Amino acid sequence: MSGSGPLRFALSHTGGERRRIAGAAFWRAVYELTPLQVPILTGMIVDGLTRGRATLYGVALPPSDPAAILRWAGLALAALAVLHGLSAYASAVTAARVGRGFVSRLRTVVFERLNRLSLDAHLHFGAGELLDRAVNDTAHTRPLVERFFIQSGAKVVRTGYPIAMLVFLDVRLALIALSVLPAQWGVSWLLHRRMHAAVRRTRESRSELTTTVKESLDGVETLKTLRASVDWTGGMRRKAQAVEADELRSGRLSALLRGSVWLTTSLGIALTWWQGGLRVLSGEMTVGTLVVFTGMVLFAYRPIRQLTNLASAYRRGLVSLERVQELLALPEAEAAAGEEQPLRLTEGRVEFREVSFSHGARRVLDRVSLIAPARQLTAIVGRSGAGKSAVLRLLAQLYEPEEGTILIDGQALARTTSASLREQLAVVPQHPVLFSGTVRENLTLANPRATQRELVNACASSAALDFIGRLAHGFETRLGRRGQSLSGGEAHRLAIARALLTHPKILLLDEPTSALDPESALALVETLLRLRSGGMTVIVVGHQLGTVRLADRIVVIDGGRVVASGCHESLILQSRVYSELFGHPGAADPPSGGNGRRSSLHV
Repeated sequence: MSGSGPLRFALSHTGGERRRIAGAAFWRAVYELTPLQVPILTGMIVDGLTRGRATLYGVALPPSDPAAILRWAGLALAALAVLHGLSAYASAVTAARVGRGFVSRLRTVVFERLNRLSLDAHLHFGAGELLDRAVNDTAHTRPLVERFFIQSGAKVVRTGYPIAMLVFLDVRLALIALSVLPAQWGVSWLLHRRMHAAVRRTRESRSELTTTVKESLDGVETLKTLRASVDWTGGMRRKAQAVEADELRSGRLSALLRGSVWLTTSLGIALTWWQGGLRVLSGEMTVGTLVVFTGMVLFAYRPIRQLTNLASAYRRGLVSLERVQELLALPEAEAAAGEEQPLRLTEGRVEFREVSFSHGARRVLDRVSLIAPARQLTAIVGRSGAGKSAVLRLLAQLYEPEEGTILIDGQALARTTSASLREQLAVVPQHPVLFSGTVRENLTLANPRATQRELVNACASSAALDFIGRLAHGFETRLGRRGQSLSGGEAHRLAIARALLTHPKILLLDEPTSALDPESALALVETLLRLRSGGMTVIVVGHQLGTVRLADRIVVIDGGRVVASGCHESLILQSRVYSELFGHPGAADPPSGGNGRRSSLHV
């Protein structure tokens, strides 16, 4: 990707900062131009002290007392020092405001896009990669934005001014001094192209390392119990070594660029002193003018030397902008509303018509047709990998079907807005996620205005009220990261209570009793039956007979297809798959506790 694309992208996200950018650019120009006057005043002092007649910007001043020339030049240098310090402060402060404002706005855009990304995109990139782009890449754009939008104009003036002064003072000597610049620019251009590729490889390898470290921290218990910590650590070591190798490669290119620039600039300075000294000896130039000339030569070369120091930071910022662009270019799970209409849910009848869905190369559902009647409890059962959970995810619009139609009360979900669907539908996933914060904050995540009475009722319905009462601070107890201070069963009960607090008309549950003890599982089944009786449509993916047999309708899925449906008694006699799952002794026994061994019959 060319540099102009990311830079145009950055410009489009500067928002209403144009006036602030202009102010920062002005102070940066003052900061850059102020030191350029020092060689001119220095030459004035040298000629005043040696000849009693000074020159200023190539113009000979009237003869004057050396002390007077020294006094006025000294005052001018002091004024320049004050102006340089003031502009340095103003430039740094305004540039920081622009840079931090840009990063803050960019992160907001990235966070919003992350929330709208499809699940496929999240699974493809992984949490570590997305975290790296959202936090680290956005942070790396700040130096680039500050230098490009604020310093670019000042750098042009900063380069053009000394070159113009050199030509003004002595054209022939200026050509000699500037003869090294084409070689500098040529070498810099070639090496910058190679550095861009090297920096991008470094960012990608560092992102892979971040992902690996995050996964190791998230799965530390699994790694320890599997005795895989040593092998996993070896993998992290290899990735860290790959990052180091990429950084060394980038560092070598940066060092080569710096060395070539210093070589050519040193040759140019030597040529300037040699030819300028000859002019002084021949009387064609004063010592003061030579001092001014060599000072301007140094300033003319300085942008190239600074470029070598800024090259790595510039390339890092450019690569980070590209990576953020790639993230923002990913397709959203929810397209902008066009002809979509709000879902008007009256009964809660759910229907799948010839629905097919694939995950990668695997066909998960194949022309599935099923009905979940309104205000009834429907159970979906099947072997592991049959596609049961995919039905819930499609119904919640976490994925889009490849073929077929999903309807609620006769309205096709493809033509309704996701927001209106999720206002009336709640999902309790198989592995619920809790966030760091209090119990109350986790429960009211989707309904911040829930009253205390609603909290208590929802928790009582999900059999969570007893264990919340045993916590040190009840609803105000802070949970650890991902709710790690709770058992699996407790976390599941909180997730169910959280879903009930949204007052859904359709409730989807993926194996809700799998992490509950028998008493809590029975209480939850009674709650589901009570919710059904109250007019809610409940759809449960389950593998425990205690839950399934009480359903009004049972749908059996095998190999991605609906192979049977009906009630428990009829399916035991008519469906081979169902009888294999629930017809043997012990099928009705739920797990023996909140952390008991789970059945393998899950998706």
